[in-house]
Amino acid sequence: MTHVLRQLLSGVMVAVLLGEGEGQGTWKIGHFLEMIGQVDPFIPDPHKDAWKYELGNATKAGSASTSEVHIFPGSSHAFSIKYSAAFYTALAQLVGGNASRPRPDMVINSATADANNQTAIGVLLPPEGAPTMYPVGSSAAYYDHPKGTSDTAFGKADTALTAAGFGLSTGATTSSSDADLIMEPHMFRAPTGEKATAMERAKLPVPTMLSGFKIYQKSGASKRPGLLIFVGPYGDGGGYYEREVAKMYARKGMAVFLADYYPGTHGDTNPMTMFPALAEYSSNKAFGGQDYLSQTARAQATALRNLEQVRAWDIVDTSKVAVFGFCFGGAMSLQMARAGGEAAVVVSFHGEYPAAASDFKAVETDVAMRLGTSALETCLDVKKEFQRQGCCGMPTKTFNKGDIGMKSGGRRLSHDTLLDNVKLLLEEAKMQGGASHARNMAADLSSFVNKMAREV
Repeated sequence: MTHVLRQLLSGVMVAVLLGEGEGQGTWKIGHFLEMIGQVDPFIPDPHKDAWKYELGNATKAGSASTSEVHIFPGSSHAFSIKYSAAFYTALAQLVGGNASRPRPDMVINSATADANNQTAIGVLLPPEGAPTMYPVGSSAAYYDHPKGTSDTAFGKADTALTAAGFGLSTGATTSSSDADLIMEPHMFRAPTGEKATAMERAKLPVPTMLSGFKIYQKSGASKRPGLLIFVGPYGDGGGYYEREVAKMYARKGMAVFLADYYPGTHGDTNPMTMFPALAEYSSNKAFGGQDYLSQTARAQATALRNLEQVRAWDIVDTSKVAVFGFCFGGAMSLQMARAGGEAAVVVSFHGEYPAAASDFKAVETDVAMRLGTSALETCLDVKKEFQRQGCCGMPTKTFNKGDIGMKSGGRRLSHDTLLDNVKLLLEEAKMQGGASHARNMAADLSSFVNKMAREV
């Protein structure tokens, strides 16, 4: 949600894929599955494409490594899992654009309460802040919409686990009590330099420990498959619904660990402690946003530290470790993979696309110097054309001199969309050949722009 919170609250849908970053580690993922809703405002089309390109390129080198990006028709964000009523309320407040005014009118409620006595299942997009591509009534998040999407998503996850030889139990995954399970908090030290949220830093002593949560069956094999679940941005070993998922997979025979991100206590039920964690996660400065996912080194260090807790667990078979991530957690699963974390299967449920770990700031500066701001603003819809012509072929679209948009089949594209496509092009170039390749492509693009400027 990070990038889109910025976009929704500013009223502009611009997918910013360029980021600060460190180098990527060796890809050590057997199979990576990303599942996305077709009309997910937190994962717009350029981010869907970026997921496809990155996973495709990451898995291309090794025959034992595979990937899939699956799009669910008609689904929005958070289709696979519910979140707490407090989190939905906070999300409505954030996308509603007012840090101090709740927006209960935006929360979607079901007709009946669930076992947690909750009716909240999603959040509408505010008509005044939604991009024009989303009609009035569209959702920012909507659990199990269309009906059955959640079961289908978990079914695909189970298929991936089975294909990797996890040997999941086919017995009951629910129980009237939790007497068959061991559920316990797990404290572990945060990575060096990881700081508590602003609220926690105001206390003395400042906390330095992270708090995950373990769930596993009392009976079972001495060694069993491990599952790391990257939860929502509040961490703390997940909320009620994430722990229900953990219980389900514990009863399938897995040892499950739910992640944490920031020292201190946050959780998903108390707005007073949850909001400081959301501020770390959000990119919107009006809410004190720190844009956590764009801080590549920080996110990757924390992702790896959580993975260490699973791989060091004495009951875990380290040849059978899987990772699930929900929303923000899906982005963290990709950061983990980029950093060289090892897992047989990674499943990202509607995972946001985080800024890539690369030196794009230097590339972006180079492009700006070559093209100039005005050229960027009057550039073309490069993405589809470059894809069609093999990435480096010369585009054949036409301009109208002086326009801040481009005509494409009678359709005008805003300069924001065009600029976004330029950035996506550079993202793809970086993945295929490094910064030097991106700079060469920028030079080709500059030549093309200059050529078109002379001809129109």
